[in-house]
Amino acid sequence: SYHLIPQGFSETEEAEYLVRAAREIKAKTIVLDRKDNSREYVEILKKAGFFVLDLEDRGPGRDFADILIDPHISPGSPEAAYTGSAFCGFGPGWCILHPLYTRLHRRAMLSLRKRQEAGPVSEIVISCGGSDPAGLASRVVKALDRRSENFRITVVAGPGARQVDLDCQNHPVRTFHRLDSLARTLCQSDLAFTSGGITMFESLCLGLPTVVVAQHK
Repeated sequence: SYHLIPQGFSETEEAEYLVRAAREIKAKTIVLDRKDNSREYVEILKKAGFFVLDLEDRGPGRDFADILIDPHISPGSPEAAYTGSAFCGFGPGWCILHPLYTRLHRRAMLSLRKRQEAGPVSEIVISCGGSDPAGLASRVVKALDRRSENFRITVVAGPGARQVDLDCQNHPVRTFHRLDSLARTLCQSDLAFTSGGITMFESLCLGLPTVVVAQHK
């Protein structure tokens, strides 16, 4: 079951709504995948008695979670400094990937030498997140179109992404929307452009050369 949180809610109203929805299904744990939670937001969930697992949170609310997972933060780095009491899972080893990537990783490592000797890039995939608010995919397509090499471009747009500008004069482009998995597309590619989220880790897991265009400062 799912709930769509009404638009226009303040953070406090949204947290209280989440508490009511979780109680309806007798949940004990709440997993947060929101950008930069406030202290007040997480405290409302904690005071209501929920166990909070927080994903990739750089806001003050992370100090009040029970578990904090962020694969983008390297253990021992300044970003890993933490004053809260949560168990922290930092580094690529804590990236949450579909189990399929375990099998594909083994296969990719076996074929790594073959890929290194494969010659010029012929297939490029671009995937810049579920919403791509900065329109990075369109900008990458335009940049690649200025290249003279022969290659094909595949753009994977997420469910919330704006229309990608595919005005590409020099290279064939195809686009996919709302794919259940990027695994097949990544396996068939020679080079990936991502925005640094989970797709980046999926691509690296497959040994695919990856260019990261930062989505946020």
